[in-house]
Amino acid sequence: MSTIESNTLPCESVDVDNRQKSLRQVEKTFRPVTVAMKFLGLYFGNPYSGVDLKENAVAPLNENCARTRVSWKEKFGKTYCLLVSLLLYAGFACSLSFTVRGVSYSFVARRLTMDIWMLWCALQGTVCILSISRRKNGSKFSSFIRALACADSNGFPPPSKLPKVIITISIATVIFNNVLFMVLLHYSGVSSSFLFVLFGNENMTLAGPDGWVIAVYQVTLPFATSAWAFPSCFYMVTCIIVADRFSFLTKKAQDEFKSTNHINMKQLRRDHLRLCHALEKLDEIISPLALISYGCSIPEICIALDVTIRMSREGYSIFIISVIIFWSLINISNTIVTSLAGAHINSTAHSLTSVVYDIDVDELKDGEKTELMLLLNKLNTEVISPTIGGIVPVTRGMLLTVFGTIIGYLTILVQFK
Repeated sequence: MSTIESNTLPCESVDVDNRQKSLRQVEKTFRPVTVAMKFLGLYFGNPYSGVDLKENAVAPLNENCARTRVSWKEKFGKTYCLLVSLLLYAGFACSLSFTVRGVSYSFVARRLTMDIWMLWCALQGTVCILSISRRKNGSKFSSFIRALACADSNGFPPPSKLPKVIITISIATVIFNNVLFMVLLHYSGVSSSFLFVLFGNENMTLAGPDGWVIAVYQVTLPFATSAWAFPSCFYMVTCIIVADRFSFLTKKAQDEFKSTNHINMKQLRRDHLRLCHALEKLDEIISPLALISYGCSIPEICIALDVTIRMSREGYSIFIISVIIFWSLINISNTIVTSLAGAHINSTAHSLTSVVYDIDVDELKDGEKTELMLLLNKLNTEVISPTIGGIVPVTRGMLLTVFGTIIGYLTILVQFK
């Protein structure tokens, strides 16, 4: 039974049923990525343990979940996540210690790309552990799920295929990167060139004085690539889920207006406020991820572009340059797609404006006019979107500025080097 058709049931029963169905749908959508993230130490416990589906006008009633006894599985999960986190930071420290020994700009620049990436992975892994893992008073993720389920009380869209595609691509990317790294590191034909790209020394071996560096990288790599890819996947999937809700609300309002030439302004504004509240809860999770992503990916991309142009002019082998270009393209693609997912929320959250502008105000009652005024005020004066660190909203205009700056930097590099 579709969510729109379910409105023929008694109101309270429909609300409870929709919230329960919403929770099941979200759990099913997230299951592949949450299983992978839990297996690789990016969170522990049941992230849905604090979800309360009780009714409230805008925010869920119970923001604190009841205390439950910590099981041995959860204790093991905490320990495992702590060890993974320490391993990621150890990998960064190891990488940085190797960089500070550099004597040339080219070597230090190449090493900085790896240092920044390792720091990127470690910080994102830490944010996931702190935001998604189960807590006594409920995690930030469970608060978001509660708010989203409450926003779905009056109906929600069918599941989209796009999150499944993104999750599949993310898992495939993690597997591909790990396999490719091992092949390049151990295949005799290219291993020396790959070691030169990583460490600036093509004669390194596990038995040599710096062999411990190779060993640390091999152990850290599966967890590092997961901490790089899966938080981005989580960011995109959650943004798509929320954006689909805003689009569904707009379409529902359009259909209601076309069929009856009238819209229940009180219910419309209430549903929109609930979705905005869910977005606020989501932003508490993904805004630190966005801050880390932009703070690391932009210098990573700029330095990698500089290294690529410099090495191509200095006559390095095609293989070495191809590896760096491939690595740069992966990071650029990840940043672009993640940014577009965040900006998509901003677009869909304000799409309701085109509907409410067509309403004939003279046909509304005084109370409905007030609701319309308040809704338009929110749509026109606030930037409804995820943010970068709670400071800068992610919009299409912001993306044009960021990537325009990177393209300008690339142009300068090409002209003056």
